[in-house]
Amino acid sequence: MCKRFIELLLLVYLGSQAIAQGQSSLSQETETWLKERRHHLDGIMVQHKGVLVYSRMFNWFRSNQPHEIQSATKTISAMLIGIALDEGILKSVEQPIAELLPEYAPLLLGEKSKITVKDVLTMRTGLRWVDFGVDNSFEKIEVAPDSVAFVLGEILESKPGERFSYNSGSSHLLSAIIQRQTGITAFEYAKRRLFEPLGVIEVSWPSLPDGRTQGGWGIYLSPDDMLKIGETLCSRGMYRGKQVVPASYVDEMFMPHAETPLNAGYGYQLWQPNDHGYKNLGAARGYGGQDIFVVRDLNLVVVFTGNIGKPERNANDIRQLLRDVILPNIQQLDKKQAMERQVEVETPH
Repeated sequence: MCKRFIELLLLVYLGSQAIAQGQSSLSQETETWLKERRHHLDGIMVQHKGVLVYSRMFNWFRSNQPHEIQSATKTISAMLIGIALDEGILKSVEQPIAELLPEYAPLLLGEKSKITVKDVLTMRTGLRWVDFGVDNSFEKIEVAPDSVAFVLGEILESKPGERFSYNSGSSHLLSAIIQRQTGITAFEYAKRRLFEPLGVIEVSWPSLPDGRTQGGWGIYLSPDDMLKIGETLCSRGMYRGKQVVPASYVDEMFMPHAETPLNAGYGYQLWQPNDHGYKNLGAARGYGGQDIFVVRDLNLVVVFTGNIGKPERNANDIRQLLRDVILPNIQQLDKKQAMERQVEVETPH
């Protein structure tokens, strides 16, 4: 019995050493990968099971310094919808947006009257939106006297709910719905119901000229606070013991409700990329490499920020770094920790 006890203690020790070596391996391989490339990333943070196992900032950025997260903003807007549903402010994701924005009823006739909150969350409104080029939709909405009227006034390119079409203007409708139903801007609502419970203090979220928070883009959030968003999603809406977003709603966010032409599924303003080295991956993604990746069954959150002037390069580097370095090391570390837990169960007390 004594001999077996000593053997088990030795296994526990060796297991803890293996875990430390696993974390070191992640750091070493990540550093080697970065040195071999001329990358344009501003920050990388890896959190596994609530423990920060790798963090590196570049270009004079700090982990507590707000960074524009571009379209990763959309995921935060979706989280607000979940909170509003939990508070009874909204009835259901199946609710037509015409009921929630009644003053725009003249623009929501015919097929447009069928657009639901779920269609907005899953990028299936069918409304036209032009992201890039001369006279793009961003330029128009930023000078529109009524941003909601601009979005809803666009033609339908497909029937609501029929197919995915990336549309930042539709995401902006989430902000408009929150403001219409609560009487405060989406940013104010976020500060009270999301950012404050997460301890997020240094955050900015601009509004358009008509006073509505930019629902699909624009938040400045530090990598430290991006980790908090990721941790909340990873924990089914819970942060440090407090349920911030309903668990069932977060589960819905991670479901692939729509197929996309971009090698990824799409949930509630959340991507499910299938070429990053793991199948069960949810991601809040922003232009230029502003990403929060969440692997719930590994209890893993990975945050990236990057130079928005290098979007394609950053997207490719992030995909390779996740697939070839971070995820394999975390999976190996996860196995080692599982082995250590099994030894602890078998150790007599």
